[in-house]
Amino acid sequence: MTLEQFAADFLKSPTDRFQVVEFRNSGNRASIIAKREGRFQAELVIWSPNLVLPAHRHPSINALEVHVSGDMILVFGDTEEETNGFIERASVWPARKLHGRFIPVRQRDWHGGKTGPTGAAFWSLQEWFGHEPLTAAGVDWEGSAVLPVPALASLCV
Repeated sequence: MTLEQFAADFLKSPTDRFQVVEFRNSGNRASIIAKREGRFQAELVIWSPNLVLPAHRHPSINALEVHVSGDMILVFGDTEEETNGFIERASVWPARKLHGRFIPVRQRDWHGGKTGPTGAAFWSLQEWFGHEPLTAAGVDWEGSAVLPVPALASLCV
């Protein structure tokens, strides 16, 4: 199975089949892992209003990000410093420009973003390398600005 196949299958599945596997909340962002299957994972990421999420990367993950709601922008650069500069100058996109878009985020891609006054949510459909997913993408984090947040609740599946 490819990441694209996992994403397509997950997004067309009924929402009543989702099961909260893990929940994390850092105060300005939260995530719910709704499905794990082998090296693949579906994580709903929720960013608070007017959030600036600094440049970071996930060394063990390729992902497809799919907008769910809210105004936001996701920005990429070649280095952490360049990406933070882009984020600082970026304007938030209205939800209508994002709906239906799949944004690939590859291993080692420096990225970050901003939200508007209502916050934003997106599905992060992930393929993990080196091991099966054991936690949220926010723990597979490289960047100096935000530290991993321990899980508030973890449920066995």
